Amino acid sequence: SEVDFFIDDPLISVVQLPFNLLDNYSLRGRTLQKLKNNNKIIHSRSTFLQGLFFNEKILKNKELKIKINILNDIALKKFVKI
Repeated sequence: SEVDFFIDDPLISVVQLPFNLLDNYSLRGRTLQKLKNNNKIIHSRSTFLQGLFFNEKILKNKELKIKINILNDIALKKFVKI
């Protein structure tokens, strides 16, 4: 709801918001699309839950580990030339 306050403001070109890769798209997807449609630059923070994705205790959770492995595969394909 805060996005609607400034989305048409030409003085605001960059927006920073929290975004968790595993569960936020359903919550923030529409907001991200609004920002993109209005040519705003989006900076995300807390993408990896401040490092918790890679905490050994967290990685013992099989479902979470599978999702993190998928993210790793995407990153490798995108950023590493094999």
